[in-house]
Amino acid sequence: MCITDDGDVINIPKEDFPFEVHECDVLDITLSDGRLTEARFLADETEAQKQRAKSVMDRLRSKFKNK
Repeated sequence: MCITDDGDVINIPKEDFPFEVHECDVLDITLSDGRLTEARFLADETEAQKQRAKSVMDRLRSKFKNK
């Protein structure tokens, strides 16, 4: 399952990707007639997304740890 920049959900089987994909990977994909035709792993964007998620979790842990 992939979530587009617009928030739409599209189902693309993992086997269709030319490389291994993981949950939360940020990808640049091209579809043609609903089929994957190109895919690129965006390492910098994936790392930035992981850091944002970690920051949110750290703030939540801190907030609830003090209660």
